[in-house]
Amino acid sequence: MYVTENSSVLARYNDEKSWVDYTLTRILPAVSMTKAMNIRGITVGVHSDSAYKQLEAAFDGIIDVKVEERAGELHNLIRVRKMLNVKFDSRWHKLKVNDNFEVTLGK
Repeated sequence: MYVTENSSVLARYNDEKSWVDYTLTRILPAVSMTKAMNIRGITVGVHSDSAYKQLEAAFDGIIDVKVEERAGELHNLIRVRKMLNVKFDSRWHKLKVNDNFEVTLGK
């Protein structure tokens, strides 16, 4: 399994088209060939709509994570937006961060 917390930083050193092309033509085929799992973080609001659409179309699944502030309290939320060939619940779910930093689904 490969986890990239924020691959959006690659766009800082490359033009967006090159970064998207590299991901689509090098990263995804390599992951597919090795039958590995690849989790890539991409920051919202940094890239063009075209870049997001191309990447979202190419990936098998999309999981959204966000933090909301309500009444002065932070809420960590997660949802599955896309997952090929799997039934899933697309609603937002609260994440609970425990004292030992273990993360579980909140109630």
